[in-house]
Amino acid sequence: MLGYPGVSLLFANGSVIQHPATRDRTAYSPVQLKPGQRAQFVVRTVDGSIPGTGCSTSWKTAAVRVYPPNQTTSIQQPSTIAACDLTVGPVSAG
Repeated sequence: MLGYPGVSLLFANGSVIQHPATRDRTAYSPVQLKPGQRAQFVVRTVDGSIPGTGCSTSWKTAAVRVYPPNQTTSIQQPSTIAACDLTVGPVSAG
């Protein structure tokens, strides 16, 4: 793998909350995985209760959608986190 995953938070109807995560511009290197090995990445968010963030505390996630770097098929998992203004770092060996 090489680069950044695509990360979005979804409402129950499947629409993206606010916008997909932006890349944090951290330098990255290729990650080579053998069967059974894992990769990881860091996602950061803003506290929506802070005034002036452009976030809403009423946004409730139903799922998180992740696209591995350079892939067009996503992985989707249920979620109930409160988050917005996501930034994502590159994949690294896990």
